[in-house]
Amino acid sequence: MAMSSSAPAFHQGPEPVRLDYLVRQTEGMWKIIDVFLNGNISQLAARRSEYSALVREGGAAALVEMLRKEDCRA
Repeated sequence: MAMSSSAPAFHQGPEPVRLDYLVRQTEGMWKIIDVFLNGNISQLAARRSEYSALVREGGAAALVEMLRKEDCRA
C-alpha cells in the first residue's frame, strides 16, 4: 500500500516550490519511494531517464563517474 504526503511549500526564487512524497510501508516502517516537484514531476522517473541515457551513451562506467562527481559536490 502506498500513500502520498505533502511538505509545506518553500520559496526557491520568486515562486513557491511544493514537494509531495509517495510513501510505502515496508517491514513496519514508512519509506519515501518517490518525490514529486510541484505535484507532478516525479524525481524517480527523472533520475531513471537521466541514468538510462547516460548508461546507453557511455556504459556503466559513465554512470559511476557521474555519481562520484555528484557525491563530491555534496
